[in-house]
Amino acid sequence: MMEGFDEQQLLQRLGQLPSYELTVLATACASRQTGNVIWYCEEYGLDRYPLVSKCIEKLWEAPGENGHGGIWEEALESIMEMMPPDDHVWTVIDALAEDAFASLCYSVRTKLHATAQEATWALRRAYEAADQAAIHLSRKQAHELKEPEILAHPIVQRELVRQKRDYELILQGRVTDVIAAASREQLIQPDEREFF
Repeated sequence: MMEGFDEQQLLQRLGQLPSYELTVLATACASRQTGNVIWYCEEYGLDRYPLVSKCIEKLWEAPGENGHGGIWEEALESIMEMMPPDDHVWTVIDALAEDAFASLCYSVRTKLHATAQEATWALRRAYEAADQAAIHLSRKQAHELKEPEILAHPIVQRELVRQKRDYELILQGRVTDVIAAASREQLIQPDEREFF
């Protein structure tokens, strides 16, 4: 069965979760996009990955805290400053990096505000990154995909299946399984990058 992305339904489901579980779901999506951050940093000779990695680690290990305090506000500001600039011609790498940084920002905001809306936006940006990848790959193959074909693309389906799995694991109280899975997964696999 093909997975879809229904933002309103997702928001309603996430609204029933405690704050740490919301943060874990949002951070799982950001974590899967770290390969896109590395790719972006390699492309432009930047050294932004260590801060991203450290922020994700801190989000994983911070259960029970309400998130208030200067450390998360500073992290959010630092990540916002990492966004690709608008003053050059964008490539798919820039778009994927922006989605990755945005997912991480929403993860931090979920930590700060404990709202399902922020977590939903983090998940949506991961879905949008997968969508961007599918569209880009179809254009490289000189085949313009229609929306149902984009949704069916393996990269999009893989991310949506992972999001569903993460949610189901959270409901079972298996937070550490979500963290372990997301820590070893990538939205775009290393062997898929050669097609970009």
